[in-house]
Amino acid sequence: DDVSVSDGSVNASGSATESIASQGSSHSVQQDQAAEEPQKEPQNCITEITEHDILLGRGRPFQSHSGNERLRRSICEWFDRYEASPRRTKKVVSEHIVNEIHKVGGRFLKKVQRGKAKDDGAWYEVDFVEARDKVSHGFRKKREMDGIKKARAKPVATTATDVTQVNHAKRQRIEQFAGCS
Repeated sequence: DDVSVSDGSVNASGSATESIASQGSSHSVQQDQAAEEPQKEPQNCITEITEHDILLGRGRPFQSHSGNERLRRSICEWFDRYEASPRRTKKVVSEHIVNEIHKVGGRFLKKVQRGKAKDDGAWYEVDFVEARDKVSHGFRKKREMDGIKKARAKPVATTATDVTQVNHAKRQRIEQFAGCS
């Protein structure tokens, strides 16, 4: 199951390649340019959301929606490949996830904001670039949350022996990354 676009690819084993094969990417340069234009009032308001839709927003109602939960699972499945990829291939991985969601009928939806009446139940579908950015943000958020979990799991020094062991571990980590400049 290879994922490819014109500027790079990621294969199912997670290795990045510099390929010029375009298969199945519905993204285009016009979509990038359209994303740079200011947002206008959405033309087609959507009032019915499905279990496959991804809801853009903050808070529990958005997090617990089945489409958003499915997106988080996809991000977890692709995370190692995303992290191991060079920068431009990370974009390809995010685009792949957006395309997979679109294939099953999912949409990336944002609530219509009309003055003070924010909750009239109307949504609009965001463009491809904003959807890709949502997926990319999910990868960054997972990285951040994984870092927080690791930081919490670090040993707490309580005795002189513990302090020595923790300091030794810190020195080893510093030495590991000393040559990475």
